[in-house]
Amino acid sequence: MLLLLIYFASQLLVYECCMPPLDSQAFVLGDFQSAARAFGDTINKVQTPIKLDAKTVKNTVVSDPIDLFCYDFDDKCRWRNIEGAGVDELDWYQGAGFLDESRLRVSTGTHLSPDGYYGIAASDRIEFPTSKAILVSDPIDCQLGQAELRFMYWTSPDVKLIICTKSMSKPAGDYDYCASAIETGDPGPAYVSIPDLAGEPFQIYVRAENFIYNSANLQGGFAIIDNIEYFGEFCPKPQLMRHKVPHSRTEPHLLSDAVVPSQADQSIIIHSNPDIHKDVCEVLDCSFNATEYCAGQVHGSGWLTTTFPTSDIIGGIPGDASRLPYNKDGSFAYIGGPQMKTRYTTKKFSVEEDLFLMFAYFKANQMGDLRVFLKREYDTKEQLLFTTPKLTLESHRWFREVRPLYPGNYEYVSQYYNELALLIRHKGFSQGDILL
Repeated sequence: MLLLLIYFASQLLVYECCMPPLDSQAFVLGDFQSAARAFGDTINKVQTPIKLDAKTVKNTVVSDPIDLFCYDFDDKCRWRNIEGAGVDELDWYQGAGFLDESRLRVSTGTHLSPDGYYGIAASDRIEFPTSKAILVSDPIDCQLGQAELRFMYWTSPDVKLIICTKSMSKPAGDYDYCASAIETGDPGPAYVSIPDLAGEPFQIYVRAENFIYNSANLQGGFAIIDNIEYFGEFCPKPQLMRHKVPHSRTEPHLLSDAVVPSQADQSIIIHSNPDIHKDVCEVLDCSFNATEYCAGQVHGSGWLTTTFPTSDIIGGIPGDASRLPYNKDGSFAYIGGPQMKTRYTTKKFSVEEDLFLMFAYFKANQMGDLRVFLKREYDTKEQLLFTTPKLTLESHRWFREVRPLYPGNYEYVSQYYNELALLIRHKGFSQGDILL
């Protein structure tokens, strides 16, 4: 199975990977009042916060690096609260909603806040310095060389985030490696090196500790983590069976907010008939520079390409999504509003294996409606792959979506915008972005 990444605004890449497990189990509800009180009851809860519970996670070996990407802290994430009495004293929860910017700035030094869903550990009382909340990954069977863990974070005064690794053969707390504590620099991103353990199975631990702050407005403290990404390579397993994409056309499976490792598998070859349909990589892999074939698809559509942020043009978009929260040096295609509607359509392409089409969008305000369509050869109607959800508040962040592509010939992938107020873009790797 292949994973095709198309991030509206830069390059697009193709990878071979195993699909992360789709687990329909719901998490056990937990008490979230400490987190709310730690923020002075300023958390605007969209829904009842959910406790990350070890019982809801299979705790099976991770089959592909992409499995460790976690954006929503839901049942698709391969991270959980650690088990065992006396191992930790606090828990991580799935947080939802918007945080009070003024309180966040006072507590963390930044006005940028997490958006959507995130992981949060908090206490509304002064804890012992050793009291901690530990988030642990599912086991990694064998890592080849050094890897990197990236994430966004927010911590109140004195609270520390420490990333550790421990082989499966060692008892709890006996870590093989711990990186330096993260205490400043909110909201990140943090880049933490993960050394290999000579081929031994191991797990990654995110420790939040030192909830000792004491003031009139805040006691204890909090730690927030979001957008966990793991970039590494696993030891080869020739006998490993690929996890095939389900072939249901009536109930397409989707994975939201997922990305892929940073190195493409050079052994992947996708055959197509160049006389009829272009290779899928040639059509959908795109960084929107003038030398690429895909850049020509933009001409005549009303779209423009740029390598500059849109801070002074439309919506204040500082960069693309190749690095979170953004990469100011990325390139993308965009269109300025106001416009009632506009449409950008790709050329014909051919798919020979199960693929994933990945894209990201940046909805800078509540106006505008983005829809992504797919048209198969000989089909009389387009298939609607995605439409942007309605946002109750303006949200300046990237949202990622993934949709399956099945073998066959395709007339096009098309992005349609209705009542466009801002702009849009394309991109790849961790980049591809669509901005409205």
